[in-house]
Amino acid sequence: MINKTHLQLLAAFLLLLLVVPLTGVGAVKEGEREEAAPHASTQVSGANADAGPAPFAATVLLNGELFASTDDQLLADSRVKEQMAYFTSTGRSNFQNWLDQSLLFFPVMRDIFRAHKLPENLVYIAMIESGFRFHAISRSHAVGPWQFMPETAKKYGLVMNEWIDERRDPVKSTVAAAVYLKYLFGRFNSWPLTLASYNAGAGKVRRALLQSSDKGLTGLYGSRTIRRETKNYVPKLAAAIILTKEPVQYGFVVKKRLPFRYDVVRVGRGMNLQVIAAAAGCTVEEIKSLNPELTKEMIPPYAHDYPLRVPRGTKKNYLASLRIHSVYHAYAGTRAETAYGRMNVRNAYEYALLRKRETFLSA
Repeated sequence: MINKTHLQLLAAFLLLLLVVPLTGVGAVKEGEREEAAPHASTQVSGANADAGPAPFAATVLLNGELFASTDDQLLADSRVKEQMAYFTSTGRSNFQNWLDQSLLFFPVMRDIFRAHKLPENLVYIAMIESGFRFHAISRSHAVGPWQFMPETAKKYGLVMNEWIDERRDPVKSTVAAAVYLKYLFGRFNSWPLTLASYNAGAGKVRRALLQSSDKGLTGLYGSRTIRRETKNYVPKLAAAIILTKEPVQYGFVVKKRLPFRYDVVRVGRGMNLQVIAAAAGCTVEEIKSLNPELTKEMIPPYAHDYPLRVPRGTKKNYLASLRIHSVYHAYAGTRAETAYGRMNVRNAYEYALLRKRETFLSA
C-alpha cells in the first residue's frame, strides 16, 4: 500500500536537486572568481530551502507536476538507497575522490547554472558522469567532465581538433551542458526525464515512452530498451546529492581546497607552454591542469591572442616578461647554436627563456 510515508519520499530528490543550495561542500561566496559567468538566456528557476539528507518531510511540486507517480516514488527511493549503500561501501574511495574534486569545480559550475537560470544542483551530473576527470573517455567516446559525444559537442559550440578538445574545458563544457539541459527540459518538461535523456539520449527515452502506457520514470524502469545505467541514473544523482550534503555523517572526509581560480593571459599562436610557464614563473603541469582542453604543449597555431589560464597571481610575471621580449625581438628569425645543433628559433626571447643562454649567430 502507498501511504503518507511514501508520499513524503518525494522530497528526497526534488528538495535536494532543485531546491536546496548547498552551504557546505563546494560553497563559495559571490565574486571570488575573476572570470564572470556567461549571461543567462532562459527562464527556468527553483526556490531556496534547507533540509537534511533524511528523512524527508516535504512535498515539492515542480512546474505543477509531481516528481513522479506514487509508484515511481517507491521505486526511486529503493534505488537511491541502493546507490547510497554502494557509495558508502565498495565505491567509498571513488566517492571520496569525487568529493575532493567537487571543492574545486562546483563553485564555478554553479555560477554558470545560476546565470542560465537552471537548478544549481544539476552540477552533480558532472560528478556522476566523470568524477571531474577531464580526460575521461567512455566506451562510446564521450569525453570530459560532462561526457559529451562529438556530435552533441559540435552542436553546442565546442571545438574539437588536433590542438584542442573543448569538451575538457571546465568552463566552456559547463556552458554547453547548461544549454543542452535547457533543450532537453524543453522537450520533456520533466527533470527526471531530462536527466535520463542526458544519459541515454533524447531519442531513446522518447521511443521508450511511446512504447509504454506510463509516460514517467516508471515507463523507463519497465522498458527493455533502456539500459540499467539509465534506470539508475536519477537515483544515483539523488544519492550523490544526499551524501555530499552531509558527508561527515556518512563517514567521508571534507578536505580544505581552494576553488578553481586563475588569471587569464593572452598568448600568441603556436607558443610553447614551456615558454609561457618560464615567463609566468610556474610549471607546465600547472598550466596544463588549468587548461585541460589543450591536447599538446603548445598554443594552437591558428589561435591569435589565445586566452590561457595561468595560476592566480602569475599574470603580473608574464606581463613583465613581455617587456623583456622587446630586447630580444631584433634576433627573431635568426639561427641559434643550441645543444641540439644549429636551429631556427621563432624569436630569441623564447630561446633565452628556455635555454637561459643568448648565443645567437647571424642567419
